[in-house]
Amino acid sequence: MDSIESWIEPPPPPLSIREQDERLRAGIESAAPPPEPPRVEIVPGDLPITISDAEDALLASGIELFQSGGRLVRPGVCPVAVTGGEVTGLRLVEVGVPNLVELMTKAATWEKIDGRSGEWVRTNCPRAVAEGYAARVGQWKLRVLTGLIEAPTLRPDGSLLDKAGYDPATGLLLRPSCKVPRIKARPTRDDALTALALLTDLVADFPFLERGTPDHWPDRSVAVSAILTALVRRSLPTAPLHGFSAPVAGSGKSMLVDIVSLIATGRRAAVISQGKTEEEFEKRLAGMILAGDALVSVDNCDIPLGGDLLCQALTQPTLKLRPLGGSVMVDAPSNAALFATGNNLTLRGDMTRRALVARLDPQCERPELRKGFRHDPLALITASRGKYIAAALTVLRAFHVAGRPVRLDPLGSFTDWSNLVRSALVWLGEADPCQTMDDTRAADPMLDALSAVLATWRKVIGLDRVTVSEVIRQATAPQSGGLFQSNPDLPEFREALLTVAGDGGAINGRRLGKWLGRNKDRIVDGMRIVQDSKLDGNVMWRLKTGDP
Repeated sequence: MDSIESWIEPPPPPLSIREQDERLRAGIESAAPPPEPPRVEIVPGDLPITISDAEDALLASGIELFQSGGRLVRPGVCPVAVTGGEVTGLRLVEVGVPNLVELMTKAATWEKIDGRSGEWVRTNCPRAVAEGYAARVGQWKLRVLTGLIEAPTLRPDGSLLDKAGYDPATGLLLRPSCKVPRIKARPTRDDALTALALLTDLVADFPFLERGTPDHWPDRSVAVSAILTALVRRSLPTAPLHGFSAPVAGSGKSMLVDIVSLIATGRRAAVISQGKTEEEFEKRLAGMILAGDALVSVDNCDIPLGGDLLCQALTQPTLKLRPLGGSVMVDAPSNAALFATGNNLTLRGDMTRRALVARLDPQCERPELRKGFRHDPLALITASRGKYIAAALTVLRAFHVAGRPVRLDPLGSFTDWSNLVRSALVWLGEADPCQTMDDTRAADPMLDALSAVLATWRKVIGLDRVTVSEVIRQATAPQSGGLFQSNPDLPEFREALLTVAGDGGAINGRRLGKWLGRNKDRIVDGMRIVQDSKLDGNVMWRLKTGDP
């Protein structure tokens, strides 16, 4: 196999001590003194002018203050104390009026007339100026920030974004947290294959399901896709969730997410749980999105994962969210890479088409005690993180400069991701990660419930037009006497309806009507429930078979 030098350009040779000294002296001698901050005069009655002058001073100062979805924000480096050292996390911080007063005071020299001497004297930015500026939502001249990144990435046009600072083309702010080897401008397919081998070696010891041809496993492909996706997620309008599932704890699910996070951000993944209610989970998810987290991991899911906000975060570039404690909805870019782990992780409803789930099976009772690992992937990344960033971007950049020669059938809602990450893996001989979606769909409890209702509906009611009340009447017909006593499928039909509309052991008519409305026209096993014309003001439902 080729060495790493075959797919990255070597760094320039180090300068000698004399050369470094000469450059330093030349820089000092030629450096111009920093410009004086602008002077802002506080004149009673000129508040609108003063606010505009304050904004001009902010723009000229270079202070990292941005606007994002109707909020004033700045990047913040938040230290996290951990055993063995300190880890810092980069996140968005919403700027309130007190902080805005401080930033405006820093950006300009503020002066007002002293009432006693009549002379101009220095002062702080008045709070009224900061409050007035904060209220100018929709009129700010500040740069728009779409996200923070801590590693180089690819822009939507395939070009490399590797210069630290704000990128006007994407609205991203790059704060690199490690040195990355210089990537070739036009890497070849051989370069990409060598880079891909470095990434697959990181996950080689994980017990992925060995389905498909040898070394061509869809579940392993999901893990590599997760690494690639996390590095370019900010440049993609949408991307699927990557999940990791195993039948037993200790199989390496969370470590796979840590591998991805360590490459993309330089630290292990901060995780959230599902909580006790869907509302609680959505508050946690919204908080991480508003904070600008590059990676969100829902860890140890013990109930089927789904929900409206999670689905929207995967397929909508922008979300309307309400900050915790706030009363006003704000727009937030939805460009975080989303992950989930769980023992026998199950997705429900629309999530089944929005996620790729890699399945692991260590085939032992205590997988945490396994031995024989060739290396520690987290230690390898910590020692040479930049090398793995360069490898991932080389894979994608090589695919782009080759003209994106593989174009798979589009994946609904994730076309751009499919045309880059998914297609690049297939181009290099990896299995299609989307092959795992069939298993996810088959395990959907909501699909199972719908399939059971359709199958038993056909046996008990057939193709007749019925109201919700008639459906319940037939499902609860007495077992002795009456028209339906000899129908052996009646108990199964009743149980199927109780699963989707049960209420204290009875079938709730209102709940059943809403369930039918949500699932109408969905084809499963060649059958679907359709809404027919009304009769005496009641909605009629019937089963249809065959093609629409």
